[in-house]
Amino acid sequence: MDAKNDFIIDALNIHGSFFHKKCIEAISNTENLSVIEKEFPVELDNEKTKIDIIAKNYFSNLESYFIIECKKADNNFKTWVFFPDIKHGLNDNSVIGGDSPLIIDTFLNLRNSLDPPIWTIKHVRYIHEFSTNIYRDINSKVCYDAYQIKFDYDKEGDINWNNIPKSANKKDIEDACNQVLLGTRGFVLHKFQRLSKQNNLTTASFNPIIVTTAKLLVVDVDASNVTINTGTIINKDKVKLIPAEWVIYNYKPNFMLNEINRIPFFPPKNVINDSIDYTMSVFIVNSESLTKFMKLFQIMS
Repeated sequence: MDAKNDFIIDALNIHGSFFHKKCIEAISNTENLSVIEKEFPVELDNEKTKIDIIAKNYFSNLESYFIIECKKADNNFKTWVFFPDIKHGLNDNSVIGGDSPLIIDTFLNLRNSLDPPIWTIKHVRYIHEFSTNIYRDINSKVCYDAYQIKFDYDKEGDINWNNIPKSANKKDIEDACNQVLLGTRGFVLHKFQRLSKQNNLTTASFNPIIVTTAKLLVVDVDASNVTINTGTIINKDKVKLIPAEWVIYNYKPNFMLNEINRIPFFPPKNVINDSIDYTMSVFIVNSESLTKFMKLFQIMS
């Protein structure tokens, strides 16, 4: 192959252009699911982004939209690690909503008490309780915190332990979540405006998904295994790093907080903490499990 062509292909491999194409193929080949948009531009509160992929299915009078961001990462160098949202003490009431629900943007057809009733469409943040809802079958681990671990190797191919202080960061995962939630809310408002003009009443859910080649791990550790004076693990053998095909990340965006909070919950929920007001759920899926996840989601929707 010509050296310049080889260089071009390697550059595109690193950038993720081919990964994007492969995700489109995998999603569009999933039964009852179609890709309806790619590189779809949205704007919200003067923030602009483009959604990599928008897919849709229709099941039992419910339209499900999947707003998908493709994040290519070299899984030899990058691993995404998540902490489950669980209680860490007797009076720890910080778990979102008390039981880590799934919170997504939804359109609902609601009717008033008139006879005949008048139906209207309402944009809400729908709360799915995992204890009673079929969504619990997608994943039992709902997470509240995440880090990207970047491995560094020396010339001999061994891990460079000197760079451990620089190896963990939240930024890449948070940037991906901010981008997919910006895209999701922007697309929701785009659809809501079109439905209002068309007077077309539809029940629909909008599901933000990040597909990544990074390996996903969930940390299983008891807080009693952490020393209070140094903040470090006492016994590493009691820390489990569990591989995950996908996780649900109940993420609190560091932007557009007013935009998120202005959408009411349905059903209204009395909670013991306020952070649920600023929380949205994001599905994070390892690319090797993308087809399996999307097939399962068809059943759950």
